[in-house]
Amino acid sequence: MTRAGTGRSLLLSRRFLGAAFVNFFATSNFFLLVPITVLLVHHRYDAPLSVGGLVAGALLAGGVVARPLAGPALHALPARALLVLTMSTMTLATAACLLPVGLTVFTLLRFVSGLAFGITSTATLAVAVAGLPSERRGSGTGWFGLSNSLAGAIGPAIGLFVANRWGYDTVIAAVVGLGMLGCVAAALLPRQPRPAPGPASRSSGLRRFLEPAALPLCVFIACAGIVYSSIYGYLDAWSVSQGLTAWAPWFFVCYSTMVVLSRPITGRLMDSTPPAVVMLPALATVALGLVLLALMDSAGLMVAAGLVCGAGMGTVLCSATVLAVRIAPPGRIAVTASTFYLALDGGVALGPPLLGLALPYWGYPGLFTAMAILVALVAALFLALDRRSLFA
Repeated sequence: MTRAGTGRSLLLSRRFLGAAFVNFFATSNFFLLVPITVLLVHHRYDAPLSVGGLVAGALLAGGVVARPLAGPALHALPARALLVLTMSTMTLATAACLLPVGLTVFTLLRFVSGLAFGITSTATLAVAVAGLPSERRGSGTGWFGLSNSLAGAIGPAIGLFVANRWGYDTVIAAVVGLGMLGCVAAALLPRQPRPAPGPASRSSGLRRFLEPAALPLCVFIACAGIVYSSIYGYLDAWSVSQGLTAWAPWFFVCYSTMVVLSRPITGRLMDSTPPAVVMLPALATVALGLVLLALMDSAGLMVAAGLVCGAGMGTVLCSATVLAVRIAPPGRIAVTASTFYLALDGGVALGPPLLGLALPYWGYPGLFTAMAILVALVAALFLALDRRSLFA
């Protein structure tokens, strides 16, 4: 069997596909419920929309808190046992939301779901790529990322459609069903030998939870997270002010389509070309899409911005994930992935409130122009890091 053939068979292993399916079901849980949480809380508890936003943020907060715990958890428990435990916790916490609980308990349940989601999504990446040959990790990461992209593309649309047709409880019940499928997928993962004590298990202090080698990349990905959050956080409001409300869903359809299409292509390129050859054109594409958003005054520009932003941002996020996997020291893939996702989540979480403070002064065109400038600074940062061979 050729080396290429061996790499391909390893890429499609039961371990890799099982981890991808678990991640898809976990991420679908996240994306089906987040878009409807604000209105669900508003209607069920007669609470202000701002309170609904805080409840939605509880899930995000749980994910952020859990990220650093994923690495140590994966070293303390067998991967299959850990993922069965986290998927079961997420499913039970979601199912409990169908009970007549108070707002405080409901918020706590969403936080617990976020904890389980954060560990699951980080651990599945580590499980999927750990068995790949080094020359196939780019392609593998790209294909694995499809589980995130597909869930992010179809989850919000299905969640909103089901909620409008059959109500919020039906969405929760559907998410419980997906969680049960995730539990089955986790239980069917092949048994893996316990890793021998290595650098991750011997680490103490912050090194037990964070990987210092990934910190330069974390600055880069946190900035990318802020840019990403500006699109998801303010595109809808910008479309309303421009009288393009009916076209806003099409922006996200185009955006998600390009993200899905870019994933496997980007992973393959990262296996065969220097990182800068992939990353710099992608960052330029993101900057162009943000400029189109700043100039947006027609449906055509909105659709074009969705296509351009999706192609660029999909490539940037996939490439950065590949780099995180590539720079991970031996035995510390899970900890490095935790550090990477923590930085990304932090940027996404901090972006909307920080940009909201500047919005009254900049306006929407100024906000998206500022994000295009930030992308240029991110490109300069990447060049500085790349010159020091941090991503070799």
